[in-house]
Order: sequence, then C-alpha cells, then structure tokens
Amino acid sequence: MADKAIDQMISAFATGSLDRDNFIQFKKYLLRGGEIPRGELGEQQNVMSLIPIILEIEQPDEKIKEQVAKKIIEIQEKIKTRELANAEQERVPLIEKLSGERILQIAELKKQKSLHDSEIPRPTAAGPPVTRESVKVKTVHSTIPWILIIVTLIILIITTLYFMKLNSDLEEQIVEIRNQLVGFQSEIANTNEFINDHLGLIEFFNYKDVKIVNLIPINAAEGSWGRLLISFESGEGLLQLKNMPGLESGEVYQLWMVSKDVTYPLSTILPRVDVKYYKISNIPYLPAKDINLFRITKESRADVPSPEGTAYLYGIFLKEPDKKRK
Repeated sequence: MADKAIDQMISAFATGSLDRDNFIQFKKYLLRGGEIPRGELGEQQNVMSLIPIILEIEQPDEKIKEQVAKKIIEIQEKIKTRELANAEQERVPLIEKLSGERILQIAELKKQKSLHDSEIPRPTAAGPPVTRESVKVKTVHSTIPWILIIVTLIILIITTLYFMKLNSDLEEQIVEIRNQLVGFQSEIANTNEFINDHLGLIEFFNYKDVKIVNLIPINAAEGSWGRLLISFESGEGLLQLKNMPGLESGEVYQLWMVSKDVTYPLSTILPRVDVKYYKISNIPYLPAKDINLFRITKESRADVPSPEGTAYLYGIFLKEPDKKRK
C-alpha cells in the first residue's frame, strides 16, 4: 500500500470519516504487520482536537431556527402518521387470522357485559348515581330482614319444643301424682273401712278390765272357732264367730256363762256375713275367778232359760302369768 494511501486512511480514522470498506482494508493491513508512520496518528488526533477551539461558533439567524423547528415538527408528524398507518395495516391481518370461534367468544363476552351493565339501575334526577357497590349494599340491607326472620323462627321453634318437653314432663309428673293420690285414697278408704268395721273393737279396748276368751270347737273337725272380749266393769262384751254351721228356720246360737254351777244367758246370736263382732250388753258383774266356763249352743228358739241344744264352742279365761314367779 502506498504511503499516501496510508496517510489518507490515518487522517480519515482520526476524523472518524473512515468508511467500512477502507476500515476493513486498514485493519487487514495492520494485522499483516504493515508499518504506520511514527506519530502520524497521534498528531492527526491532536490536530482534530484543536479544531473546535480554533473555529469560531457561528450563531444562526432566528428565522432559520424557526424554519428548522417547523421542518423537524413536520417530519415528526409524518413519521407518526406513517407509523399509525403501518400499525393499522398490521392489525387488520392479525384480526383476520383469529378463528370464527374466538370472535364469537369475544362477542358473547361483550354481550354478557352489556346485559350485566343494563341490569344495574341508572341514576335518576331525584337521587345520586347508582353504582355496583350501592346495589350490593341494598342487596345486603334487603337480606338482613330475612335473616332476622329466620333466626326469630328458629328461636321460636326451639322455645316451643322446650316448653312442649317441659309440659310433657309436667304432665307425666301430674299423672304420677294422681296415681299416688288414687293409692292414698284407696288406703284411706281401706283405713276408713277398717275403722268402721272395728270401731266397736277400738272403742271397746278403751276399757281397762278387758279380758279375752278363746272359744274352741267341741268337734275339731268342724273347724269353727270364736273369740270373746268381756269388760265386767262396763257390763259389755264383743263376740267374734267363724265357720259356724248354718241354722234352720227359727234356730239361733246362744252364748252362756257358767259360774259356780249356775248358767247365765248372755246373748242370742243370728250370724250375718257383714258382721264381724256381735255386741253383748247387760253382762252381770261377777268376779272373774268365780267364772268356770263360756259356751255357745244351737237352740231351736231364742227364749230358752237354760241350754237345751247342741254345744259347739267353749272356752275359759286366759290365765294371767304369775307375777311373783316372773
């Protein structure tokens, strides 16, 4: 390569005006070991750095500045217009590439959105604009009364069930109390019946000198028996008879008392099912130690002065225990 050409490349490289082809050629020359004049590139660069200092900066006229600014604005507007046109041309093929199904989906979404927007009440002249938030608030406010009604109904149902259960328990307790009262009434009735049946016996035991005579059958096979209670102080007695044979028409049972071989008639008896104790009155006062025997006979009539019929029962006073021996 000629020295003149090398100098020109160095000068162009220093000023930054070296084109691509010459730069490649200059680079190959350096890689192959080509010689460069010593200090040439540095001097060129020093000279290039002094140019801005040497030259005087010229101020352009204001009119030129305005023209240049307008020109720049026009160029920018043209660039924007061109870019918008290119973008529109690129968008149309892109829309054409979308499938028919996707377009239908987009149209359906737009339709649903329009329907949803149409359901929202529009603002009126009498009130503020209605928004989705206000619609939600109104929905919540309209739901609250129903919640309160449901809660109230639940409370009423629970309260009703509680009182029904309580009422059922009370009814069971009332039935139980009634059953107890019926039992008490039955016991009271039985007690009253016992008192009525044994009133004479109860009153008779108020006497102090009551003595007891057990009457046993003469013929043990008949199974008859009796009990005689006597109070000589009051002159009264009670007679109890069981399993006595039946009487024929006109027949009676007669109670006799024997003292010192003398027989005293005490009472005439006609047995009855409803009588447990036959009352005896006007018993003669005799010392108990002088009484030998009591007996019951069957007589053909009631006015016999002495025993004539068959004897069925007999007995004596129970012996009292010997106090000294005891």
